[in-house]
Amino acid sequence: MGSQFHFDKLILEVTSDAPPCKTIRNSFSDGKFTKISAKIEPDLTRWYAKVITEGQVMVGEIVNLN
Repeated sequence: MGSQFHFDKLILEVTSDAPPCKTIRNSFSDGKFTKISAKIEPDLTRWYAKVITEGQVMVGEIVNLN
């Protein structure tokens, strides 16, 4: 955690993984919502981030990970 994504103006800081909950189970055709669990499938997980600096992201924009 704590990694920052720097776009042209926007800066986001990763705060934690977003664990799946049963309320999204029906969003998956096979009901396997745990596929997005950081503990089970770390490459498929979602992440929460906080906005450090507001801005817009444009298609094709370069992003740097710090």
